[in-house]
Amino acid sequence: MRKALISLRVYNQLTKYSKDNPGQEVCGLLSGVFNDNDSLTITKFYPIDNIADQPLALFIMDPTQQMQVMNKILLTDKESIVGCFHSHPHNLGVPSSIDRSNINMEYSWLIYGGQDDCIRAWWPDVKSKSFYSIDLKQKNE
Repeated sequence: MRKALISLRVYNQLTKYSKDNPGQEVCGLLSGVFNDNDSLTITKFYPIDNIADQPLALFIMDPTQQMQVMNKILLTDKESIVGCFHSHPHNLGVPSSIDRSNINMEYSWLIYGGQDDCIRAWWPDVKSKSFYSIDLKQKNE
């Protein structure tokens, strides 16, 4: 994957959600479509509660909410799960060592960094437990 397209509406929703909750890593799933040209388009964000014991240091999505959202995306909306989102309230939007150790699916990871008020997009390599940066382009709806 080389590029992720995101509507300005969803980008602003992710930023606002992160800024409104500076005391924790917020998280959720992203829906949209995988395009033929090695890119994906993000159309919606679904917030999911972070149930981690240390929510400022890591995120664990509430499994009941996660299943409900996955069913909505796949069965009701007829879209794909194209990624997950979470925030690093006091750091840059780059994958942490905890993020790297938790890679288990190949889909985009968008991370908001409170340190520079920026969202960055990443694609995981499950085998090597590493990420590489992908272009995140905003588009008007």
